[in-house]
Amino acid sequence: MKTRILSGLLAIALVQFSCKEKNDDPQPNQDPIIGSWYLKTLQANGQTADVANLACYKDTRFVADEKTLTLTVSAPKQQGSTDCQTQSQSAQWEKDGGKYYMVANGQRSDAGIQLNEAGQTLQMMVTADGEPVTLTFQK
Repeated sequence: MKTRILSGLLAIALVQFSCKEKNDDPQPNQDPIIGSWYLKTLQANGQTADVANLACYKDTRFVADEKTLTLTVSAPKQQGSTDCQTQSQSAQWEKDGGKYYMVANGQRSDAGIQLNEAGQTLQMMVTADGEPVTLTFQK
């Protein structure tokens, strides 16, 4: 992936989330989003890259507890580098009508989150450098 897309992802992560990690598996009657999710693929410009085992990217994760979503994004500082930059952001969340929202200052916005494959993958849509990017996570 291009360095500018990754830089944009990091910037978006800063705007939407902050640092907190919790590794809880969903219990019966809990929302399936609750738990720890790890980045599997990035999709941008019609291309999908499996990044699950690549340096830096493998440290990217999405963690949800009953009240808070936390996105930690890790990416190379420069294309081809193994020197990583990592940033985390958190937000309160709620679910309404099957859709996930981030809540801040009494206002809610679409979190861009969708569960697929019977809740086994989580996709998050973000915009980086004006381009849509799909992050796909797996528990």
